[in-house]
Formats: sequence, structure tokens, C-alpha cells
Amino acid sequence: MIEVERLRLIFLPGMGADERLFCFQRPDFANMEVLTWQPPHDGESLPQYAVRLASELTRDPPFALVGVSLGGMVALEMAPVLRPVAVILIASTPRPLPGYLRLLASGARTLPSPKRLGPLRPIASWLLGPLSAPARAVFDEMYRDASPPFIRWACSAVAQWKGPFDTPAPIHRIHGSADRLIRAHSADVDRVVAGGGHLINLTHPGEVNDFIRSVLLDHRQAR
Repeated sequence: MIEVERLRLIFLPGMGADERLFCFQRPDFANMEVLTWQPPHDGESLPQYAVRLASELTRDPPFALVGVSLGGMVALEMAPVLRPVAVILIASTPRPLPGYLRLLASGARTLPSPKRLGPLRPIASWLLGPLSAPARAVFDEMYRDASPPFIRWACSAVAQWKGPFDTPAPIHRIHGSADRLIRAHSADVDRVVAGGGHLINLTHPGEVNDFIRSVLLDHRQAR
């Protein structure tokens, strides 16, 4: 079990995901807190949404933000408000999405409820894969329970996101080498998980936890 003084770990899941995304990681982190996505306001941008969520968090220091995919983008926008000791990005990016991904996100805004997306589930699974059997089971549960209004808003928000102007905290990135959704760029990624897709929290929890542990230990030694 990882104990790094009183450091809090605030985890932000990806689009359509919740605390189940971290089910294989949680045993290692007694100090894990998972943010619950709140319904967005009409016309709310990703930075506006992040600032609103940040205002609802207690700011007991010190703490780190750990964001997956969409959660990483929200964490970056929260950082100027919350002043974390570090921002850890998992399968995420500090830059605006490339054109092909913005186009994909824009198209996804018109999708119906996940309950009516049976024929598209293999496509979503392929984009997020490769997935092990346990990971696929968790993915299927979250897919079934995902909120259509939130997903539509999130797709629009990430398609228009221009990236943070300033992040007053060190950024650490871990990415899967086989991520088909947000592709890894070796020059910007601190650690690459060989064979990992977009859901490395589920498929490679040990490697992700080791990376988080290394970031936290570096922080402790720097104090």
C-alpha cells in the first residue's frame, strides 16, 4: 500500500467512465479519491466545467491530480485553480486533439443512447482496445451505464478544447503504445506501456500504479 505522507490522490475518469475504471488500481492506494462527473450546464465549455468542479473540491494540501483521457484534460484546466503538486495524465494529452479526432468527437455528439448502440460496441471496443477479458467486462458495464447527455456534451467540449494556457504544476504522462484513440508521441510521454491501448488502467494496472508511485516518490524526495 502506498503511503506518501499526507498526499491526496484525486482521480478523474475518462468520458463515460466512473470509479470502476480504477477497480484494479484501488487496492494499492488508500488515499484514492475518485471525482464523480456532474451534469454539465447548457453551453458550458470544458474549461468552465473544470473550474466549476474545482470549486466544489476541498483543497486540503498536498494533493495530485490523476486524469484519464477526458479526465486528464479536465485536470489540466483545474490545475491553475487547485495548485496540485503534480498532474498525472493517463492516456491523455496536454494539447488540442488532432483534426481527425476532433472530427470523430464532433460526429459522436449526435449518437443515441448507449443502450441503442449494440452494433457500434465492437467499434468502440476496438478504438479503446486491445482489452483483456476482465477489462472488457468492466468496459461493458460502464458502456451500458454511461450517460448519453454527458457523452454528447463531452464530445463537443473536447472537440473545441484548445488546451490549457498555463499549468502551474509538473505534468507526467503515461500512455499505451497501441492506443488507437489518442496516440502516444514518444517525445512527450514519460513512460510507454508496451501493447497497452486506451484503457491501460484496466489492462495494465500494475504498470500504471508503478508509474504513479514513481511520481509520488519523486515529489517526496524533492520536498
